[in-house]
Amino acid sequence: MQVTSVGHAGFLIETKAGSVLCDPWVNPAYF
Repeated sequence: MQVTSVGHAGFLIETKAGSVLCDPWVNPAYF
């Protein structure tokens, strides 16, 4: 398994079975 950071909050999880690209969002969002 390999986890790669994408941008400031997203990440890419890669395994032999496939890949998942995540950009987590927490509600409520505070900026």
